Formats: sequence, C-alpha cells, structure tokens
Amino acid sequence: MLWDYFARVPCAQCYSNAALCAIKLADHAHAAALCEHAMECRPEDGDLTKVLLRHGQARLELGEVDAALPLLQRAADKEPTNRAVRAELLRAKAAAKAAAKEADAHVFRHVDLSKSGLTSRREAAAEEAEGQLERAFASLLDGEDAQAAPLFQAVLRSKGSGGPSGAPQRLAASYGAGVAAYNLGRHAESAALLATFFEAKAACEAEGRDYTAPPLGTPLARFYLAHSTYALGRDRWPVAADHLRAYLREVELAGPQRVLNMPNGWQGRAISEGERKASRFRNRACSDEARADAHAMLSLIAEQGGGAEAALEDARRAAELAQAGGVVEQRAGAAERLPPRGAAP
Repeated sequence: MLWDYFARVPCAQCYSNAALCAIKLADHAHAAALCEHAMECRPEDGDLTKVLLRHGQARLELGEVDAALPLLQRAADKEPTNRAVRAELLRAKAAAKAAAKEADAHVFRHVDLSKSGLTSRREAAAEEAEGQLERAFASLLDGEDAQAAPLFQAVLRSKGSGGPSGAPQRLAASYGAGVAAYNLGRHAESAALLATFFEAKAACEAEGRDYTAPPLGTPLARFYLAHSTYALGRDRWPVAADHLRAYLREVELAGPQRVLNMPNGWQGRAISEGERKASRFRNRACSDEARADAHAMLSLIAEQGGGAEAALEDARRAAELAQAGGVVEQRAGAAERLPPRGAAP
C-alpha cells in the first residue's frame, strides 16, 4: 500500500467514521471492510481502539464470533475502562459460549452414551472433520479463501478435533484458517489463528505426537503471521520482528523449494494437481523475493527503534536478495512500460 505518512491519521479516522455509519445502516460487511482499510493506515491510541471496537462489532453482527473476539479483546487491553468496549467484549464472549453450547447439543442430541455408541460417534466425527479439512485445503489451493475459511473453522469447533487424538486436526485447521484469513485481509484473526498453529505444532513435537506437515509449508505460515502482526500496529512490531527472524531461519532449514511441473507419473511418481499448486506456494514462500520483503520489514522496524544505522544491515540484505531474485529488473521493466508522466492514458 502506498500512502503519505502524515495523511494516515485523518485517513484512518475517515475510514473508521465511515465504518460507524455502515454499522448504523446495518451494512456490517462493508463496515468490516472499511475497518480493514483503517488498520492499513496504522491508527494509534484512541483511534486504534475505535477501529478495533467497530471492526469487532461488525464481525460479531456477521456471526463471525471467532474473528470478533481477538479484535475486542485487544481493544479492551488498550482501554480496560472503556464501557462500550467492555460491553461488546462481554456480548462476544456470550455469543461464543452459546455457539459452543449449541455445538455440544448438536453432537450429543442423538448420541448413544454406551461405550460402543459414544466411540462410534467420535470416530464418525473425526472422519467428518478429516473430510472437511480435505475440502478446505482444496478450496485454499484454488484461491477460494472465502469458501475455505468456514470449513476450517467448522473443524476447529468440531468434536472430531477434540482431545489429544484430535490435536493434528486442530493444528491443520488453525493453519488453514489463518492462511485464509490473511488472504482475506483479516489480520487480527489471522495472527491469532497462526499463533495457535505454532503453539499446537510445538506441543505435538514436545509430546512426540505425529502430525502431517501443512501442504503449503511452515515458512508461509510464519511469514503471514509476521505480516499480520506487523499490520496490527506499531506496538506489535517487536513481536513481528521475532516472527520475521524465525521465518528466515525456517527458510534456511527448508532449503530451496522446487515447483512440481513435471507430468504425472514422471520417474514413477504420481503427482496430483493439488501437489503442483502447493509446491508453487512453498516455492514463493522461500523465494529471494519473499526473503527480501522480510528483510525490508525488519529494516523498517529497526529504523523506528534505532535509526538509520540500525536498519542498514537488513536494508542491504533486502537489496541483495531483490537483485538476486530479479525483483529490481521486474520493477524496472514495469516502469519502462508506463506512459510518460503527464501523457494521456
């Protein structure tokens, strides 16, 4: 996003006030989109609290309780005595509790509580969750994030992913839901979900529990988590920097990621279309261009904290990677194709 630093405050306020108008007109989807634009202007202090509150209200009215809760909780953390924020947070928590209760009631409505009956229900729920995960990842790979997100959320709410045996499913669902939320521009939701993914991943590894590696790769999730955290405001930049450093380490561990463009059956290996699509995501996440972006963000964060000298190392590394990845040439070529300044379009 290209923007004037000094114009960001009035721009954020305009988007925020427009979101309030949309809420009053019951156009909650538009209100949520306006709040996302307001967050891109990096609001601070009271302006940030208002955007978070209105964004949480809009998501709550849309029935997106899981998205509303982290927004309202963050607003409450910033202004604990704000009555409007506290009221909306309580309403969101009540809605989440009611949704969980309804989900429990739905699961147990026709459950045979005998040992064999309960076990069979759990197995059926686990199989259903697995099927939802497959459909969700297929939609994610096709770029249908709006269709994928509710499928992942359904797995996270399902009993099939409950308990220790459901940990791998919760891990996969939080990963997919976080990536989909990022692609939809819902940074607060994405940050919360991807943080849950990395916590679940660490727990599985600590317990020695098997899990399937995400098809789009761990570096992609870490980069999206870093970017979403960065987008939440300057107070979160130190955390974003930690995630960016972790992303660069994970890229080094993963090594080069090649795109699977060979035909099915090449050298005796069956390659599905889904595997080809996933390989492109992994390749982009570990590319020189992506690493250049990570170092550029680290440079910006370092400059805010320690001035130009602190930013120099990451800025130099970003320039080297951009050159190596052909980013400079690509942008120069695009600039050459633009009409002369002042020329008629």
